[in-house]
This record gives sequence, C-alpha cells and structure tokens, in this order.
Amino acid sequence: MTQQRSWMVRVYDAVFDFLIGDDWVLAVGTVVTLGIAALVSLVMASWWVIVLGVPLTLVYSLSRALQLKK
Repeated sequence: MTQQRSWMVRVYDAVFDFLIGDDWVLAVGTVVTLGIAALVSLVMASWWVIVLGVPLTLVYSLSRALQLKK
C-alpha cells in the first residue's frame, strides 16, 4: 500500500510542477483568461480574449519576478 501511495504522490508532484511550475500567478492567469474566453464565447467570438489575456498575464508575471529580484 505504501508503494502505491508513494507512486501516486510522485505523479501528483510531477503534474503539479508541470502545470504550476515556479509561478502560480501565470497558471492562474491563464485559467482565468480561458474562463473569461469561455463566457465571452457565449455572446461573440472570443479568440481575442486569449490573444490579449495570455500576454498580459505573462507581462504581469515577469514584472513580479523582476521586482522580487531587486
């Protein structure tokens, strides 16, 4: 049982590191952008939400990282 649990914990850790990585803000911003795009798609084409949202999230994430280095 402990070998199975440790295997499951290792898989969880690998998936968490792959999805979240070092910057959780980038992952959350992307998920929020996709959610907003899904809501907008109910009314009109929503490709532009992703085109705007993901780079804005990236810029915010990079600016946070640069401030933390100072």
